Amino acid sequence: MFQMLHNSRSVAGLSANRLLHNATMGGARALAIDGVVGSFETGKQLDFVSFDLRSPLLQGLTADTIIDGIVFSCDNRNIKSTVVAGITRYSQ
Repeated sequence: MFQMLHNSRSVAGLSANRLLHNATMGGARALAIDGVVGSFETGKQLDFVSFDLRSPLLQGLTADTIIDGIVFSCDNRNIKSTVVAGITRYSQ
């Protein structure tokens, strides 16, 4: 699995941390709505998904590599819950 993560990063050319930032805080800033969305902060609108950290795809990962595992390896089968506008819309 670690070889797959390495290959995925090489193809993408960006780190998982950078991709996550671009999709959240960076995207909000580019759209000039970073005061409203883009990060977990009091008073901001919040949409997010949580992942099952017991998934075989995430086993053996550390705090330093978990974002890599989620960004480059997980899919909808690993989603534990989805929250939109602070309301749980899906929960396993």
